[in-house]
Amino acid sequence: MSWDMCQTREKVLERVNYKSEAVDLKTELRKLQHDEISLRLMGSESSPEEIACACVAEEKGTYMRDYIIEEGGQIRQIDFIFVKES
Repeated sequence: MSWDMCQTREKVLERVNYKSEAVDLKTELRKLQHDEISLRLMGSESSPEEIACACVAEEKGTYMRDYIIEEGGQIRQIDFIFVKES
């Protein structure tokens, strides 16, 4: 998803009151990124903004988190994978 498309979706979402969900998710993801946890959307490295936009705007499914754990038990990566509604 292009950054321009994401920004357009965010403008639409502001009108229907979803922006607070996106802001909360972006804040959470920024903290994880600061802790050097790799963030991915469908396998591609992505920014907190891109992931939050995709998660909040999707209407025909949802995104599930796939946690990749190191041997020591620390989270190394989180991949957001789209799950289509039946």
